[in-house]
Amino acid sequence: MAIDLEQFHEVFFEESLEGLDTMEQGLLAVSSADEADPEDINTVFRAAHSIKGGSSTFGFTAIAEFTHVLETLLDEARDGTRTLDTGAIDLLLQSSDCLRAMINALQTGNAIDSSESAPLVTAFEIMLAGPNNSNDNPSVPAGP
Repeated sequence: MAIDLEQFHEVFFEESLEGLDTMEQGLLAVSSADEADPEDINTVFRAAHSIKGGSSTFGFTAIAEFTHVLETLLDEARDGTRTLDTGAIDLLLQSSDCLRAMINALQTGNAIDSSESAPLVTAFEIMLAGPNNSNDNPSVPAGP
């Protein structure tokens, strides 16, 4: 007997939106501190990780793949190989807004529009390919 996972979608949406609130609060705490509290970074990472895991479980591939790049950057910050400077925090906050729009699209039965997420993924990939702990982080490329 197969389980219909669709019955759990609303719980996923609610928990993901709560996770995004937690991410945003954590990122704002990191940005306002003289030195980032490792627990704030861990909190942001865990929220992103939960969103990625839930979206994978429910087959929301676009959200899982998008969240994976955020999670990679946050993992580098957690292990101390990357500092979450202003450029990284700004990019993560933009990504939080994008994730919120993606989740809202699914929640309302609409398709996810990748025109907002694609340039953010590119900016993350550039940042991740560059030197760690750099203040020369890329800005988000202009959209189409």
